Amino acid sequence: MKKKNKKSFFRRFFNFRGLAFRTGLLFLIGIVIVFLIAATYILAYTSKIMLDEAEKDASDLTSLNISRIESILNPVEDLTQNLANSLSEPSPKYAEIHNIARNYVRFSPIVFGSCLAFEPYGFNRDAQYYAPYIFEGPKGITEKMLGGKRYNYFDLDWYKEPKRLNKPCWSEPYYDKGGGDTLMCTYSVPVSKMVNGKSAFAGVFTMDISLAAFEKIVSSVRVYKTGFGFLVSRSGKIIATPERRLMNHKMIEFFDTMSEEDSAREVQERKSLVKIEINEDNKSFSKKLKAEFRKAASEGGDPDTLRTLFRKMLRHERGFLQVDNLLKDGRSGWVYYAPVASTGWYMMIAFPSDELFSGLLTFIKKLGSIILFSIIAILIVTIFVVRRFTRPIVKLTNVAYEIGQGDFQAALPPYKGRNEIAQLTQSFAVMQRELVNYIDNLRETTAIKEKIESELAVAHEIQVGMLPKRFPDKQDCDLYAILEPARAVGGDVYDFFFLDHDHLFIGIGDVSGKGVPAALFMAITRTLFRAKVVMGMSLHSVMESINVELCKDNPNVMFVTFQVVVLNIRTGQAEICNAGHNYPVLMRADSKVEKYHCKPGLPLGVMEDATYISEEFTLLNGEKIVMYTDGITEATNITEDFYKEDKLMKILKAASNLPSKETANIVIENVKAFSGLAEQSDDITLLIVQFTNPGTEKKNPMNFHSLTIKNQLTELEKIMAVIDDLSDRWKFSPKTALELNLVLEELVTNIIFYAFDDKDEHPVHIDFSYEEGQLRVEIRDGGKPFNLLEVSNEEEFEKPLEERKIGGLGIHFVRSIMDEVAYERKDDENVVILTKKV
Repeated sequence: MKKKNKKSFFRRFFNFRGLAFRTGLLFLIGIVIVFLIAATYILAYTSKIMLDEAEKDASDLTSLNISRIESILNPVEDLTQNLANSLSEPSPKYAEIHNIARNYVRFSPIVFGSCLAFEPYGFNRDAQYYAPYIFEGPKGITEKMLGGKRYNYFDLDWYKEPKRLNKPCWSEPYYDKGGGDTLMCTYSVPVSKMVNGKSAFAGVFTMDISLAAFEKIVSSVRVYKTGFGFLVSRSGKIIATPERRLMNHKMIEFFDTMSEEDSAREVQERKSLVKIEINEDNKSFSKKLKAEFRKAASEGGDPDTLRTLFRKMLRHERGFLQVDNLLKDGRSGWVYYAPVASTGWYMMIAFPSDELFSGLLTFIKKLGSIILFSIIAILIVTIFVVRRFTRPIVKLTNVAYEIGQGDFQAALPPYKGRNEIAQLTQSFAVMQRELVNYIDNLRETTAIKEKIESELAVAHEIQVGMLPKRFPDKQDCDLYAILEPARAVGGDVYDFFFLDHDHLFIGIGDVSGKGVPAALFMAITRTLFRAKVVMGMSLHSVMESINVELCKDNPNVMFVTFQVVVLNIRTGQAEICNAGHNYPVLMRADSKVEKYHCKPGLPLGVMEDATYISEEFTLLNGEKIVMYTDGITEATNITEDFYKEDKLMKILKAASNLPSKETANIVIENVKAFSGLAEQSDDITLLIVQFTNPGTEKKNPMNFHSLTIKNQLTELEKIMAVIDDLSDRWKFSPKTALELNLVLEELVTNIIFYAFDDKDEHPVHIDFSYEEGQLRVEIRDGGKPFNLLEVSNEEEFEKPLEERKIGGLGIHFVRSIMDEVAYERKDDENVVILTKKV
């Protein structure tokens, strides 16, 4: 029983799903995150300080050892340079220079030997080799003559490099087999002589330094417990270090087993620590360095780190870099490197990372233990405190569940006080009352909404019922229309009916706005049109009359764009009047699709005294007129791109040979495909009428062309363009085209200037036809009656220029060019017929 009680207490206290445990855990996580951020910053900052201090100490120690090395090398360089300069004088004192070199080798603790090597036959014409060599042998100072087939010094680096570079240089470490027979580095200075007044290379003067001298300096460097220093040549080979494992152990083993019979050159090539020619112009240098470092990486060390280190060495930089696998047991460490200026070598100091941060790691371990115990204590205290505050919340949770099940009268637990929990209890009480009120209001709102939706459905049926459903079933007229509102009811409308047996009225409109107000305004507009048109008024008069009616009692300032056409289904003659609506599209019999730019007036309902203009055009057999609202051209897709008129024109051109119904369906389907998942934002309305009277087929589109222009001088360019096009199509001569253009320019100019008394725009119709070698042009205008055949040209020629009638000479010019000129006044229009054989 005691064990069960202990377990139950533990589970109750540490309820992993409870708010207390989760709150404590979140609170704890926040503390841990803050601590980790602070600890990370402190550790990073401390590590940086320790690294900076280590770098400074390593820099000072490296600079000290570089100074010690250069203090050894500089005297050697100065003496070698001075002796070489003495040898380059016109009469060098060889014996004196030889004694100086001998004494320096004897008394200098670091100089192992000295050599004066001449060019072939340069010192003695009978001797190819001449290179006296002084060195410190086992029995003291020893002299020997170098040179021969087994020791061809002309091919050795200490001789070739100063000759090639023509300047002093230090050689890479090498084992001088046949010379000093030891590991050494040589400082070589070129010696010159005057030949025919010019300085020429004569040989080199050298000083050899044993690498054992550097071992003492480098071995004295100690950093921390196991840190050490090492000296590196300019090609990356270690010259001196107390860590013998970093030296080239294969080279040492090879020395121990080499036979005396090997040639000196082979020994040089196989035992040379570095076989890389240092030359800034040598493009293969970098490739050789890469090969050396691949080899170094295979024997231990990170190739990327070594490569980075060596790049910095080539740039003569000094710095601090972390390197892996350089220390004992494969440990990572830090390397400080700095160049030895006189030789191009590098002095480096390496020490392990764990020794650098050993004190910091000990501190972190102790600090971590303290923090772990603190975290456990904080978690327990937090759970205990939060549980005291969550008990009332648990009770409120149970009451909330009962309310959620529908018991809005559930009793709330009593809680006294003014804290947040007391306020929450009061809020629950308010919520109970508001929920009861909300349910009651929701029932009423739902009933009202259902009633409105029912009324909208009825309104939609009424609006659709107002639209004509039965399209004319006539051979000379193919009509089809579609209306798709954006809402239940919309502000678009189309209408059509016959005024008489031959005249078909068609109209399309778009009210500003959407919904029920737009639908009511459109119903009024349609009713007014039906009432006015049947009275026999002209279309522009109908527009003006309806506009006045709509402007009255219009508090919402609503307006409607409207476009109406009266089509004579027997002749194809059409009258159009536009009140701010989109231009209609004409689908011609020759598969051309073009917008008809009729004069656009103001929308109806905007301005009471607005005026409108009626215009005329002609449809040939098979041609269509397409009327639409901006719900098509301004339809958008999910990226809010517009459908635009260009797409509409392309679709209409592709469907030019189809009936009106199929054409309309293709357009609507294409608009919906373009919109995709985007919501329809405006009503879509489309009306298409095709004129199909076979009696008009005599006007073959290939031999007939109709042009309508405005009474403006700028329109004359259209006439010229049409004549150029017809001359290519009907194959009449350029002369005939020029004459025809001059005649039409004369007649149309007279119409523009004198046919109309007002300043409004009026249409001028020009029909071209060609048949059996005869060109016929018919010009019609609604201006003042004027019979150009009644002008007496002979009388005009006899009068002075200022007394001649206007147009007399031009009309004489027209009659002289054309074969026949005829005039008649028909349907309140001037009709001029010109005929010419071509």
